[in-house]
Amino acid sequence: IIIVIVLIIIGVANSSHKKQVEEQRRKEWQAKWEAERKQREAEEARKKAEDRRAKEEAELMEYYPLTHNQLGVYFDCIKNPDKIGYNLPKIIRFDKSVDSAKLRKAIIDAIDLHSYLKMELVQKDGQILQKRNDELDISDLVTITTQDMEVTKEDIDAFIRPFSLYDELLFRFEIIETPSEVVLLNDFHHLILDGTSANLFFRDIALFYDGKTDEIPEETVDAFEYSLIENDLENSNKYKQAEAFFDRQISDFDESTVVTPDLESNDEGVLCTNELSLNASEVHGFCRKEGITENNLFLSATILALSKFSFSRDLLISTVSTGRTNPKYRNTIGMLVKTLPFACHIKSEKSVKNLIEDVNENWLNTLNYEFYPYTKIANKYDLTPEFLYIYQGEIIEDLNMNGKTYERERIDYDSLRFKISFNVLEENG
Repeated sequence: IIIVIVLIIIGVANSSHKKQVEEQRRKEWQAKWEAERKQREAEEARKKAEDRRAKEEAELMEYYPLTHNQLGVYFDCIKNPDKIGYNLPKIIRFDKSVDSAKLRKAIIDAIDLHSYLKMELVQKDGQILQKRNDELDISDLVTITTQDMEVTKEDIDAFIRPFSLYDELLFRFEIIETPSEVVLLNDFHHLILDGTSANLFFRDIALFYDGKTDEIPEETVDAFEYSLIENDLENSNKYKQAEAFFDRQISDFDESTVVTPDLESNDEGVLCTNELSLNASEVHGFCRKEGITENNLFLSATILALSKFSFSRDLLISTVSTGRTNPKYRNTIGMLVKTLPFACHIKSEKSVKNLIEDVNENWLNTLNYEFYPYTKIANKYDLTPEFLYIYQGEIIEDLNMNGKTYERERIDYDSLRFKISFNVLEENG
């Protein structure tokens, strides 16, 4: 009986100790969770306060800084004032069911809503700044003309011309009525718009035209606020981390990767375009099977091919990101797109699968610091971008308006800014 009692007492004691340990662990976990919750709430409150302060500051200001990426485009334009490399022209051909006057009003309403598009470049106190013009009447800048002939290539060529950066707003719209169609010619300077922004803007034109203004998403942060946020980043720890990251990536390179030209010293190159089509379903299926993204696949293939033509396993190219990894910029209309340096070291002992994994990891790390200005990197290391890789994915050129679907057609023109550009996009049909 004594033995039994002792065992029972020991068993009870062990059970009690176990409960005490579990209770202590529960309290420690709860305390840790509570501390992390408070930290998250404090961080969210700080970010909301910063956003609120930026919005209030932006609404009070008349002049705003250009972002570093905008400055890079600006100085390139100043060096080449007669070039149209940063124009973004499009043409939309509507049938005669579209009301030209109603279309014109929808365009004006969309510009008034996204008043950043009215910004003017000015020089003030030795700086190039963006001047806010929210109340500016731009109705005279959206014109309607009528002609008896169809819109010709000559009409389009006459419409596309360089922007005078200080003497005009950086957009153009012309509606042309012909006997068989209504044609919208439009052009933006890249300083105020990128491809994603263009999609958003024309979506809103369609919603204004169809009277569905309640479906227009809120622009949480406009491009004026964005410029302030971008410039404030320079004082942050993350900015220093980004600088250190790109230093590690690029310091071993003497120059950007370049493909040796097959020309004699006195020969001039000729602009050439080559297109290769792949089955999109097969590409998507392969990527799903291998657990990789389409961008990762094509970027890895590009790196591998470029290494063969440059005779090097160490490559430094340029690429781009949308600049919208932060969801609060999802509906921002402006120039958010970023040029990024991308460095890669191919190791001969590794498989292609290993290369894809390395490229993906490096891409994600690079994307994490997309806010760091390419202009600073280029100036620090005296880099001239030679090869540009762009993955655009599925391009949305359709405009759903007036109960129909219309295409925003690209207008082809010479716009070479890199010696070689490799562009991957997905098109319907």
